[in-house]
Amino acid sequence: MSFLNIFNNLLFNILLFVLIYLINSEEEFNFNIGNLNLFCPEPKENWHFVGNGCFKKIFKKFNWKEANEFCQNFENNSSNSLFLDNFLLYKDLSKSLNKEFNGSFEFWTSWYINLNNSKELPDRIFKFNSNYSINIYNPNWALLQPQFEEFLNDKENILCISWNSMLSDKENFGWRLRNCSELLPTICQTFACFLDSNKHPQHRCSDNSGCISHLNFCNGIEDCKNGEDEINNKCLCSNDKIIKKELSFPYGNIYFPLIKSSKQNLINIKCPQQLIRYEWLIKNKVGAKIKLNFLSLHLNYFDKLKLKLGNNKEININNNLNTSNYLIDENKLIIIFEKYIIDNLINDSYFYLQYFVDEASVCERTFESWNGTFSPPLAIPDNNGYYKTPIKCHWIINNKNNGIVFIKLLLNQLILNDWLLIKLIGNNQQIIYKNLTSNYINYSFGFLSTFSEIHFIFNSNNNLFGGKGFKINFERSKYNY
Repeated sequence: MSFLNIFNNLLFNILLFVLIYLINSEEEFNFNIGNLNLFCPEPKENWHFVGNGCFKKIFKKFNWKEANEFCQNFENNSSNSLFLDNFLLYKDLSKSLNKEFNGSFEFWTSWYINLNNSKELPDRIFKFNSNYSINIYNPNWALLQPQFEEFLNDKENILCISWNSMLSDKENFGWRLRNCSELLPTICQTFACFLDSNKHPQHRCSDNSGCISHLNFCNGIEDCKNGEDEINNKCLCSNDKIIKKELSFPYGNIYFPLIKSSKQNLINIKCPQQLIRYEWLIKNKVGAKIKLNFLSLHLNYFDKLKLKLGNNKEININNNLNTSNYLIDENKLIIIFEKYIIDNLINDSYFYLQYFVDEASVCERTFESWNGTFSPPLAIPDNNGYYKTPIKCHWIINNKNNGIVFIKLLLNQLILNDWLLIKLIGNNQQIIYKNLTSNYINYSFGFLSTFSEIHFIFNSNNNLFGGKGFKINFERSKYNY
């Protein structure tokens, strides 16, 4: 035998020995081939990494259909019930899950089978809510499965597949057939995100339709099914400007000057548009109204000027104003101006407005004066005579000298579930004097009080309309002094 043949035989034996050793010692290795930086959905502590997937234990018990639908909820990242089809990954998943033993070892999967009329075992296994199928001859079955004979008398032709995760149970580890109405916990499964080419974590689309690189934002192509990667609020470049200012005075002017920019600063290949965004916040006490008067206005095609009210309703302002005056029936208003500079469309835009906060109807107030009158703020237009809703008001009459205060209340109408509470505070005690509801109509009364504080708390929850409301007069006696 030549030296070359001896060498080849020796090399073959060495390689065979190494291969046998690796196979026999696979349980000893603490890593997977091709370690990757994977990112599961938030919160990450609820998810387990296995392969390139993410798995979340759901401890609540469902029937098979409910379990699959539950995983598809937004709170579970629109995932699916367990649909692994890989024996080695099932082993890894078992090791990961059973570190957090809680007494549950059997879980629903997404898989099921259809029995034909002759009640014979089919060739294919199907996935919930999908046409996808795999071969029924599969190493993922438990040792004595699939056993379907016990279900032959069932009226249903569908049998569902569960997975036993106890790896040490050599007989039961793996898939088994179950009646779909049985109650079991489940495991939600979804894909993991990776690092992009810039070594940054990929963005997971909020609809869980995929993971995309941040470089794919605002490139004119919708990579997420819901198109969120092309929505303006995600298209802010690093050189965009967002300037916020809170206006503390009850009146003033807001003026946006001409924007002068050089063309070389406008075009960015990675982000073809730039944004200058200003936000002015006007905020006052509950019940206040805000008046706006536009003195001049010129907007370009890509500019956006809008009024954002406290209830998140928005009013868009454009060059074709039907009116230059606005009365905002809110105590909070954000004026937002967004100027988009796109390619070479550089034109001047400007606006100039005055604002004034009308505090006459503010309903968070403490009265120190001799006498007064108050009532809930009216809805716009005021001539309807109905109070604004929803709203919460709190008036306090201070009576520090514990003199006599004469109070007269005329109650016209409160809408169902609205209420007015009168509370007296003083001498280390609190007394609920009256709690008025919609049961009181065209009701009037008066009373005297020497308490140091008289509170009137009004709460309206109705989102549609208010009632005729009430009016309260108070007058202090000369004996206060």
